[in-house]
Amino acid sequence: MGPLFRYGSFLLATILLVFYALPRLPILNQHPAALIFSAAWLLFALIFIGSSVYQLLGNPQKEDIKIGRPGSHKRKARKMRGRAPRL
Repeated sequence: MGPLFRYGSFLLATILLVFYALPRLPILNQHPAALIFSAAWLLFALIFIGSSVYQLLGNPQKEDIKIGRPGSHKRKARKMRGRAPRL
């Protein structure tokens, strides 16, 4: 299952859940706890929708940048074995 299908299905399910729950949320209720619950629920739903859209569009800054030769960190670790740490 590719990331496009996975995050697309997450986005679709979340949008459908919001459309289903929005009329049932006690947004205009006089009780402050109901208003806080509705606001928190909508905030979490919007965060989840935003993260799904972000994953679908891709993260251009998060590319794997490899510097140096492959396996060079292993050689450096072998060299440092048995030596006292520098202070």
